[in-house]
Amino acid sequence: MKHKNDELHNIQDKLPILISDANTLKYADGQVEVLDRRKFPFHREWLTCTDYEATAKAIEDMVIQGAIGVAVAAGLGYVQAAYAARDLTVEERRVYLERAADRLRNTRPTGQRLWVLLHELEEITEKHCGSADLEDKLLEHVREYLAYFDHVSRETGRHAASLLDDGDTILTHCYAAGAVLWMLHFAREAGKKISVYSCETRPYLQGAKLTAPSIHEMGIPVTLITDSMSAYMMASGKITKYVTAADAVAMDGSIANKVGTFLHAIAAHAHGIPFFVLAYEGVDPNIPTGADIVIEQRNPAEVKEVNGIPTTIAELKAEYPAFDVTPPEYISAIVCANGIFAPSDIRNHVMVEKRPQDEAN
Repeated sequence: MKHKNDELHNIQDKLPILISDANTLKYADGQVEVLDRRKFPFHREWLTCTDYEATAKAIEDMVIQGAIGVAVAAGLGYVQAAYAARDLTVEERRVYLERAADRLRNTRPTGQRLWVLLHELEEITEKHCGSADLEDKLLEHVREYLAYFDHVSRETGRHAASLLDDGDTILTHCYAAGAVLWMLHFAREAGKKISVYSCETRPYLQGAKLTAPSIHEMGIPVTLITDSMSAYMMASGKITKYVTAADAVAMDGSIANKVGTFLHAIAAHAHGIPFFVLAYEGVDPNIPTGADIVIEQRNPAEVKEVNGIPTTIAELKAEYPAFDVTPPEYISAIVCANGIFAPSDIRNHVMVEKRPQDEAN
């Protein structure tokens, strides 16, 4: 088993840095260091967050991107809070950590994994709030979660690779995190030649900044397109499959992902192109239907600029829903670490626990 784990680590070390959030998030002595994804791929700059409020702000400001990275960063922010509260009374510490959890939980309301990890950390606090080593216990759990998610990411990618055929050209939107890179790795290991079209993903350009450079680094052919070009590419016969991640999966098989995902799904459906969702842990039992997914509404001013450069006049109104919901009828399969499932069957394959009712609401 040790030999197999060493082999996997050796493979991972040769893949792009973004394949694991362990490469982009660090913690020591109450400080969180984050690889600033807004500067990627041109610069690899680290931002130091000195307290949980700074970490929360980094999440909101898109320094950290991707559902898993956001969850881990929020978890480390909670560890920071425990570090800051180490000299408080037990009751003061409990109140301080409750406030920190609420602040971190509300940074990105659509992401299901953030809620799950924070809930688990709160359970540890409930049992060990008076312990001198509370910070250590919380940090150990976050690191275990990160290692677990590396496994989940890899296995999701392994299953997804089995859905690809030699010669496929995939469309992807935003950054589907490590699973999409593992999918391409395992497909190549199986002798399949795959190429990719990556949507740039306005307004933060995750497809242009994160996805396309990472795939290029792997030596896999990748072509960048604007978000509005997907239907043309499909009609031209240039795309054979559509693959994205999901920030949330409802019990009815609906998924929430970066806004624009549904638009491409409609185009794929119209052209008979299968849509596969990399769902990692899969369905969230706290979300009955797609209508119950909370959609984060970001600052509309972000739509009126690219990389801080205005693209229109300041007086114009704008809207910025960060995510949209794709109904199950547009999805061919939901791929998780524990298998490949039809959207109608995903409710029978729950990997995450149900949150207490008061938190789910």
